[in-house]
Amino acid sequence: LIPLKYACRRLILVGDPKQLPATVFSEVATQQNYEQSLFQRLQRGGQQVALLQTQYRMHPRISSFPRAAFYDGVLRDSPHLAEMPPQPWHEVRVLAPYLVLDVADGRATEKQSSWLNDLEAQLALEIVRLLLARHSADLQPASIGIISPYNAQVRHIRRVLAEALGAETAAALEVNSVDGFQGREKSVILLSTVRSDFGRERGLGVGFVKDERRINVSMTRAKHSLLILGHAATLRQAPIWERLIDDAKER
Repeated sequence: LIPLKYACRRLILVGDPKQLPATVFSEVATQQNYEQSLFQRLQRGGQQVALLQTQYRMHPRISSFPRAAFYDGVLRDSPHLAEMPPQPWHEVRVLAPYLVLDVADGRATEKQSSWLNDLEAQLALEIVRLLLARHSADLQPASIGIISPYNAQVRHIRRVLAEALGAETAAALEVNSVDGFQGREKSVILLSTVRSDFGRERGLGVGFVKDERRINVSMTRAKHSLLILGHAATLRQAPIWERLIDDAKER
């Protein structure tokens, strides 16, 4: 609002309303639409918006679903992305450019008003170990990121990595929340979705993991490989996740 205050002649706003909104802790403020950015308000008010239609980051197999689900198929891959040779680790199926791994017996545990899933954390550790053991010449720890929507899982994964790999290597691996990763990129991203109704008599659903803007941010941080870890049966309760899992199976 500062430029408007000083009567600027031209104001250019740059952003993506398909990704995370402003963080608003007040429920009353949210009900009054205070989570809407100025960009969104102008767009919804009829202001013409120019879409930058070419993405230069993601491997085409990663961008395929976000392009269709969140950007109505308008977003295009830069031609150079299709010409990129496969990364050395792509020869291993579990390290493919895009993969959804069903952690069918993972349990979600509530901790300090948040959630963690130890089996997903252990699987993330084993994938990182595999990457660093076989491809240390091609991939540095700093090129790997692990995202989770829950702070308890972020803390748990950091602890698991530090205990298994040592403090120095664990510190180089970036583990953060969805909010912490917005605007960032890594060569390889592991997404731990956490929520699981496995072993429960009464399901709790997927919570805010179903938020499409959070899914969009999480999926669009990776350049070469995106590996999604989750309990498929639980995630399918949300239409967007059912669509994503079905798409992954078809591919």
